[in-house]
Amino acid sequence: MAAFSPINLKAPFIWHGGDYNPEQWQPDTWDDDVELMQRCHFNVATVGVFSWVSLQPAETTFTFEWLDTIVDK
Repeated sequence: MAAFSPINLKAPFIWHGGDYNPEQWQPDTWDDDVELMQRCHFNVATVGVFSWVSLQPAETTFTFEWLDTIVDK
């Protein structure tokens, strides 16, 4: 079997995860979501792919509180 170099030497393992869009769900489900990701041994996730309207509700207004909450989990 051929050996391949890891994609990232700082993470020499198979990346296992998926997209997570918490802004599409009620905040009271976020802890359950994180627990399920941990039980599935996720080690990578893209977060908030479709969340620009939530992060920038007006041209000069940015709101990162909900995103900070998710990242801190």
